[in-house]
Amino acid sequence: MVRTDKEVGFDWMDESPAPGIPAEGFSVRWTRVVAFGQGLYHFHASMDDGMRVYLDGELLVDEWRERSEREVTFSRNMAAGNHSLQVEYYNVRHRALANLWWEKDAVYPDWKGAYWDNQTLLGNPAMMRNDPEINFDWQMGSPGAAIPDEHFSARWTRTQGLEEGLYRFYVLADDGVRIWVDGRLILDAWSDRQQRELTVDHTIGGAGAHTVRVDYYDNTFHARAHVSFVKVAPPAYNGWKGEYFDNPHLAGAPILVRNDDTLTFDWEWGAPAPSLPVDNFSVRWTLHKEFDPGTYRFTFQVDDGVRFYVDDELLLNEWHQTWDQTYQVEVELPWKPKLVVEMLEQTGDARIRVTWARIK
Repeated sequence: MVRTDKEVGFDWMDESPAPGIPAEGFSVRWTRVVAFGQGLYHFHASMDDGMRVYLDGELLVDEWRERSEREVTFSRNMAAGNHSLQVEYYNVRHRALANLWWEKDAVYPDWKGAYWDNQTLLGNPAMMRNDPEINFDWQMGSPGAAIPDEHFSARWTRTQGLEEGLYRFYVLADDGVRIWVDGRLILDAWSDRQQRELTVDHTIGGAGAHTVRVDYYDNTFHARAHVSFVKVAPPAYNGWKGEYFDNPHLAGAPILVRNDDTLTFDWEWGAPAPSLPVDNFSVRWTLHKEFDPGTYRFTFQVDDGVRFYVDDELLLNEWHQTWDQTYQVEVELPWKPKLVVEMLEQTGDARIRVTWARIK
């Protein structure tokens, strides 16, 4: 099939691009000549599965591999005049997403607001502007003349200096909203819903410049989007203090810190939170608890690895991939020990269950 496409902005989900094309195992090549004004341009390519992007014959995006949705960006100083673009794409199975858009460099002192005339953030934005804050109640109206009253979407981004610490994000949205911090998804409420309030806590691991991105869409009727965040005091951990890392080595700053009442988790093939990967993550839990002094037997059911410390003494070290293993440790506990449990998840299922009982 050969046809004219207005832009490379498609999310076919699990469907076929057109009659005669299969829903899986297909490929596409788009070519176009575009007249650019002189200046610096930022290009955004998102795909599921593989994509290559050429500008004036130069390969600038080479993501020719089977992987789920991701975004790649690059920037180029463009001379005024015509420039050739070529996009190649293939889908293996399941979702099929191919999207390319660009913007001329501009100064956005607050939130850079990009608005689309569709509700899927596909193709080139119909409107770009600086928004001092994300605090909109469009009711039954539109964000601007180029945007319809319904079925539109927006993306706000900003980079600013933030101190290290715990931040609380406040959201009021109708319909869908997602939030990323430094490329990590921390809130995913991408669904048709009447106005609702949401909060999510996220730990900034180090002081410096950090990027926040907010995606939003409106389906029909009322349209409202409000997002703000503030630094908050660290929470009091009356259970296990859980520190979650997006790597298998407990390295760097945790990307999620929360209170976990018990260590009884069966994430199966999923992740503990949207900001964490489904594989190759690690967790450290710390508990300060009053015990009746005596001898206790601790039982660990885990997939994959586990380590156990009492008052900084390593008593169990099984830091490797396993499949539903059970370990036991007997230890003499004082009145108020410090307990630390560390977990490693590599691939496959992820689960842990920790229990204990006094035996004398």
